[in-house]
Order: sequence, then C-alpha cells, then structure tokens
Amino acid sequence: MAHELWDVWLKNSGILQQGYDTKPKRRLFEVLRSQGMQMNQQVTFLTDGGDERDLPLYLNPQAEHLLDWFHVTARITVMRQHAKGLHATDGLPVTDADTELERIKWYLWHGNVFRAMEETEALTWRLEGDDTLSASGRKLAKALDEFLTYLRNNDAMTRRSRTTGSAGAMAR
Repeated sequence: MAHELWDVWLKNSGILQQGYDTKPKRRLFEVLRSQGMQMNQQVTFLTDGGDERDLPLYLNPQAEHLLDWFHVTARITVMRQHAKGLHATDGLPVTDADTELERIKWYLWHGNVFRAMEETEALTWRLEGDDTLSASGRKLAKALDEFLTYLRNNDAMTRRSRTTGSAGAMAR
C-alpha cells in the first residue's frame, strides 16, 4: 500500500518524467517550490554523493547535504569482498584488510571523515606499493583509490553539515 502511494505521489508531483529532461535542476526546483519550500528555509538533502553534489545548494542556499549511509556502506561492503580474495602473496593478510576497512567504516559512522580518509589512503599505499598483487588485490587497491576520491569530493559538504549543527556527516 505505501509503495503504491509513493508511486502515485512521484507521478503526480512531476518528479518523474518520461524521456530526456533538458533542465532537471529547474524542474526539481519548481517541484520543491510547489511543495512550499521557501528560499530562506532550511532543507536537508539526502544524496549518494555523486556528480550532482552542488545541486542542494543550487536549489536552496540554506541547504544541508548529507551522504546516505547506505551508499557509503555499499562501497565498503564491495571492498571487503575484494579483501576476502586477497592471496598470501599480496603482502596484506585478509584479516588485516578487513580490520582496516571496518575501522574506516567506524570512523565514518562517528563523523570522523578526516581520519577515515587517512586510513583509506594508508591502506591504498600499502597495496599499491606491491608489484605482485593478485587480481583481487588490484581490484581492492582500485576500489580504495576510488573511495578516497569519493570521500575527498564530498568532504566539503560533510564538513559543512557538521558545522551547521547536524549530528554527523552521514544520514543513518
């Protein structure tokens, strides 16, 4: 029942549109305005941290941007799967990699993005310094590097959300 109501609301609100939209930002702005959003109103946007990081501020200068915890943990889960495939020749035991990834997740959960980035960078360097990495080791190194970029790209927005009184950088 709730799923059906959500689908009806999405269709009627104008958020979903068939075909290519040449002005998605403007359309979303108009939908929010039609819902009663004021330009001086505080609005919180839950995002995946993708390419449209500036969209919340474009839509509302008072906007707060929070990363959705689901998207953060999904990336960590994939890296933990890569870590399980590490070989003895990779120079990093599976348990060490898993412990490090769990630590990174813990730092993020507690809003310490800076420390999470430090740990991610250290683990990346540890793997990238090894010329004899297995396929899983190379995949993990690449995923760690991409995750570090993801954290860096979203750091300014998560820092902003922490300074505006939010409980943390991630929406849980």
